[in-house]
Amino acid sequence: NSFYFNLKAIKDIPTFMGEPDVIRAVQMLPGVHGAGESAGGINVRGGGTDQNLVLIDGVPVYNMVHVFGLFSIINPSAINSVELIKGGFSAKQNGRLSSILDIKLKDGNNQKIAGNLNIGMLLSSLTLEGPLIKNKSSFLVSFRRTYFDAVYKPVQYFTNLNATNKYGGVYYFYDLNAKINYKIGNRDKITLNYFTGTDRGKITEKQVFNDTIESLLKRNHIKNLKWFTIMGSAGWDHIVTDKVFMVTTVGITRYTTKFEDELTWETRPKPTSDQSEIKYSQSSGNSDMFLKMLLEVKKYKKHNFIVGADFIYHKFNTGTLNYSTIKNNVEQDTSIGDKDIFSFEKVVYAEDNWTISKRLNATIGLSYNSISVKNKTYNLLQPRLSVNYSFNKNLYVNASFTRMQQNLQILPNNSVGLPVDIWIPVTNYLKPQTSDQTTVGVGYYFKKHYKISLEGYFKSMNNLVELKEGAFFVFGGYEWDKSFY
Repeated sequence: NSFYFNLKAIKDIPTFMGEPDVIRAVQMLPGVHGAGESAGGINVRGGGTDQNLVLIDGVPVYNMVHVFGLFSIINPSAINSVELIKGGFSAKQNGRLSSILDIKLKDGNNQKIAGNLNIGMLLSSLTLEGPLIKNKSSFLVSFRRTYFDAVYKPVQYFTNLNATNKYGGVYYFYDLNAKINYKIGNRDKITLNYFTGTDRGKITEKQVFNDTIESLLKRNHIKNLKWFTIMGSAGWDHIVTDKVFMVTTVGITRYTTKFEDELTWETRPKPTSDQSEIKYSQSSGNSDMFLKMLLEVKKYKKHNFIVGADFIYHKFNTGTLNYSTIKNNVEQDTSIGDKDIFSFEKVVYAEDNWTISKRLNATIGLSYNSISVKNKTYNLLQPRLSVNYSFNKNLYVNASFTRMQQNLQILPNNSVGLPVDIWIPVTNYLKPQTSDQTTVGVGYYFKKHYKISLEGYFKSMNNLVELKEGAFFVFGGYEWDKSFY
């Protein structure tokens, strides 16, 4: 049900243009498929790309790729480990139907300053880590940027040097993550995390018309596309006793997209010329503010207990459209869909990892999810059960059952025609998606370094949403959710 990678394993996997990548490593796993050309993300066991929860040090992010899917949003040099969980979910793992992609970043070297500089054909990256206070506090900073724009600009310049009509384009992305750890005594640790990833694209077209018969003199057309992810968190790890641990995390995560289209032209009416302009922009996005608390009790007789709670405040902008025109020095402005949707999600869970015997182990859990949006509240109990039996040191069998709930999704059949994701929430009309998954597997270890495994699953999903035939999604329009079934 789960696969684990460390940094070395990611770098050993075949690369694209010499660049190792988390997403391509995950796509090589059984039951996982790429989402296709110019589409980021992965499909796991028949699910959609929006049914995978991506966590960076426990914080969810809503966009996992750059360049329409060619690169993941995290610099591999900053990663400590990656785990993909496809089934047998723990009670503390909630929010998506298909998988959890759990990315853990390095803590930073608390002994000495160290760094890593990578210069590639498409991008370069720099990672620095070291102690703030030796043996007590450490930092990690990683920055990565492409230079498509720097390489292409000279080509554009010479191409347009003597041209009457000038055409241009630019694209680049960058990401930055920073992490600070600070130990307070032997029982407490504070962690601060920050991450941002941005993609920008621009296309320009400048035309000059010399035909005196036509009234059009000049025409300029500029298109801008931008989407970015940003997240920040603070965590407190506390050792209550040698067997009791507590983890508290508070933070914010945000995903925003924006597309701008500007067209200006100059005509030749008598007796003077006239300049006109049309500006069009559309934006969407969502953000979360969250508090997560977990208490773990280890080795109490034959049991390991976990209890916890998550509180998440969601904010959605399903789309804002701004349209303005200037004609004969008269400006008109129109704005559609400027209302945000808010929801409050609460998750409470408990789990018992029970060592029944030397050969038999069972994990029994229960998660309760409640989400309130407008005047509607949805509640669901989600049982979790996983059993593992070892015949000997090499051979084992396992089975699991999990019920999951998902309270948001990407706009299906995106009619906007842009390579960006628009997340839509549950409403009075759109219900949360749910799934039941049962798995049975067998595995065999040999020669200490190899394992052969076979696993089957049965998965059912409910309340999936599709755009109605003939319907068109209008940004933030009145009763927009009625466009789906």
